[in-house]
Amino acid sequence: MGFELVFGPLVVLSGMLVGFALGVDTVNILQPVTATAAMDQRGLSSEVATRNLVTNIAQVADFDTEFHEVGAKDIAGDGFVESVARALSIDETVLAARRLPGAIAAEFQPEFIERDSGTVLRLRITRPATGVHLVEEFTVEGDAFEPVFRKASRAILVVIDPVTLAMDDLWQGDLVSAGQSIERALRATAGQQRQVAETLLGIRQLAEGDAVTAERTLRAAIWRRTDFAPAHLALARALAQTRGPDAARAVLEDLDLHAAGGTWSERAAREVPAAAAYVRARLAAAEGDWPEAVALLHQATTAVPTFAAAHEALVEAYLAQREAPFAEYHAQTALRLTAPDVPRFDDQLDHMLQLAVTPIRPRPGS
Repeated sequence: MGFELVFGPLVVLSGMLVGFALGVDTVNILQPVTATAAMDQRGLSSEVATRNLVTNIAQVADFDTEFHEVGAKDIAGDGFVESVARALSIDETVLAARRLPGAIAAEFQPEFIERDSGTVLRLRITRPATGVHLVEEFTVEGDAFEPVFRKASRAILVVIDPVTLAMDDLWQGDLVSAGQSIERALRATAGQQRQVAETLLGIRQLAEGDAVTAERTLRAAIWRRTDFAPAHLALARALAQTRGPDAARAVLEDLDLHAAGGTWSERAAREVPAAAAYVRARLAAAEGDWPEAVALLHQATTAVPTFAAAHEALVEAYLAQREAPFAEYHAQTALRLTAPDVPRFDDQLDHMLQLAVTPIRPRPGS
């Protein structure tokens, strides 16, 4: 009886996990990087090369937002099925089951090869469900392997999660690369994920100074789901340029109605109003109403104390009011929150919301 009570649930759960593995919860598989003998002699073994490639993918895949279902984490980290399977010591069974036909969305086989012209990273991409096979090659220039790992990681992300790649491109201020990744995301997605891609397109158009086109794009994104907060926030910024602050405030008031509806997650219910307060504060600042701007920015930083852009805006507002000590305090806070040694993926404002409300600083040459 005791044996059945202990192992019965495990057998059932194991069956459920294998069921997931057989196709309900498909994954993308990244094979270890095959290194050449010359690379191995220089200390760049297969293990080291694999770690470098996964690190490049993880830097993008761990983008902190609840407004997109990230698809790259099953390469950069463990998925739910793997974690539970390892806890039950059946991870090898689950992995084997995943490798049955149809269980893998895409499989990537990276291999370094030596040619007369130099070292090349060959990336084979296979989609078992469709039988599609692709090969991309990246040439190593001298001893610079890191650029090749970055290019290969982008090629992988374009296949499995172009939306997250587009977010990261915008976050880095790389508008040229963002244009390419957003175009791919629009072709590869549907439903809610296409709404995210359309919102990113509108944000990019804003960054390029085309508020009129951005307004049209963002209105189309909202039409797909009317309570999608990032699109509302970006649209308010666009309307502030095309139709004036009153039109922007009307969009934010519409967003307030959705907030009152109680359909958002606990995190969104806290962070979306903070982001909206930030946008309202910028509108007030543009009109010279600095006391209103300060009040709204404090509302934002009270809800999200690590909202760096709001602290930066408070510096401007307090300087405008000739209150230097307060400005210095928020300048130090903003500096601490944006320091290079502070992890990007912490408890700051959701990064999708930040993209929607904070003007992007284009990278030089993009």
